Amino acid sequence: MGNERLQVDVGRASAPAVRKPSAAIEFQAIASLLRKSRTAFESSISGISMEPTIPHGARIRIRPAEDDNYQVGQIVACVIGDSLFAHRIVYCGHAGRGGSVVLTQGDGWILCDPPTRKSLILGVVVQFFDGDAWRAPAGRIGRGSWEEGVAGASYWLVRFSLLIHREFARRVAGTCLTLGSIFKRLRLRG
Repeated sequence: MGNERLQVDVGRASAPAVRKPSAAIEFQAIASLLRKSRTAFESSISGISMEPTIPHGARIRIRPAEDDNYQVGQIVACVIGDSLFAHRIVYCGHAGRGGSVVLTQGDGWILCDPPTRKSLILGVVVQFFDGDAWRAPAGRIGRGSWEEGVAGASYWLVRFSLLIHREFARRVAGTCLTLGSIFKRLRLRG
């Protein structure tokens, strides 16, 4: 029994193809094990979406939640495809038959992200290392009135879209993010 091997004959048309798992599937499997371990772990983040709260290139400590009891205001690390990102929760709720979801938003962004299933959250970001010391992330930063208005409109548009369907809300949020990046580029030019 211990010497059994799986052998696939790729020369025959009827043999099933053996496919290497994608990076996304491998990453999801590792993420699932980390969640189940309930042990804090570290990772690095890149990008400016959480600045000034967490600087680009910082190391972060992530602690899985005891019972997936996430709260608005917490910064969570989520797995989407083969990427890990850390953003702040702005809404926790349900998407009909889509299950429990959160809406997240980077502190350095004014638009919220597409809905994320709670099952894709690795845990809460409890600390970050800025090169000098480990620090707890600060609370949500203030924005100007124009930015706050756009952020609110994005949030409510995606949140109301969740009433229809999670996939619809994901597409609405994706469209908002695309339009936001176009407007940002236009503003930088002008």
